[in-house]
Amino acid sequence: MHSNPTEKKTGQATQGPTITVVTACFNQAHTLEKTIKSVLEQDYKNVEYIIMDGGSSDTSLDIIGRYRDRLAHVTSGADKGQYHAINQGLRMGTGEIMAWLNGDDIYFPWTLQVVADIFTQYPEIDWIVGLPSYLDPQGVLCEVSNRHPAYCSSEIAQGCYCDPLFGYIQQESMFWRRRVWESAGGLDTKYQYAADFELWTRFAVHAPLVAVALPLAAFRMDPTRQRSRVFQQQYYGEVDALFELKAGWGARSLRWVCKRSEAVKLMVRFFAIAPTPIIAKSIKDPRFYHYMHTWSNRMRKSFFGIILEFSTRKKIKSSLQGEA
Repeated sequence: MHSNPTEKKTGQATQGPTITVVTACFNQAHTLEKTIKSVLEQDYKNVEYIIMDGGSSDTSLDIIGRYRDRLAHVTSGADKGQYHAINQGLRMGTGEIMAWLNGDDIYFPWTLQVVADIFTQYPEIDWIVGLPSYLDPQGVLCEVSNRHPAYCSSEIAQGCYCDPLFGYIQQESMFWRRRVWESAGGLDTKYQYAADFELWTRFAVHAPLVAVALPLAAFRMDPTRQRSRVFQQQYYGEVDALFELKAGWGARSLRWVCKRSEAVKLMVRFFAIAPTPIIAKSIKDPRFYHYMHTWSNRMRKSFFGIILEFSTRKKIKSSLQGEA
């Protein structure tokens, strides 16, 4: 039986855009169920959830099986690595909005509704990221960034969002439109550890990254089990190679100095302010968001940070007065 394209389009418009989420996992039974439940228990239901299991030998498949009837697709078996599996999963998906969530991270209960609302209200926005948030190894929320950081497209494209320059961009809080994914070409799987970092450098060429002043996902810090920690040196090696490939001489010189001086690194993060597009929840009408351009830096609790936060709040207040 074939569905009517007009009916499908009308239905999607009513319930919001389809969001495709992919989880690529391997022997993560200790955290996987919390990850799955964080996606499936969302208030927003127009989600297409795909799980790509790399042939787990623990109880991961039993856990996945308990939710099989609510999953759009499940694959289990040997693959060519995490990023290859994510690529495959996202290619299977049909959603206008895309993301991937690792098997030890979580979404918050409001995440997908917020994402759908933002992309619906602002069709010009292609790429967003929430406030960086972190879980301890037991899964308890232990930190949420108290303000948005600055995301400058030219600096992302050069690979400057790494240490010791401006710090890394949190992958699990990232959502984007399919058109950006297709324009950029997806993950480059020749990078086994830093393909996400490399992807952001290409996304930045096509669209500005918009900071959302809400936590959207949490990264679990577990040094003994986490792939990003176990293979940390390999990850840094790929980041260094990418930075040298993409960065200009000014950025390379600055990073060279920052590597050798903690004081210089702190000064760079203190003084390097940049224009930042931001989405903030409307206080007057909770159904809507404010989209504005302000200034920010990487020092969340610096003197400049306080001034910039005050400036942003003034912009929101002015916007509210304009609605009255």
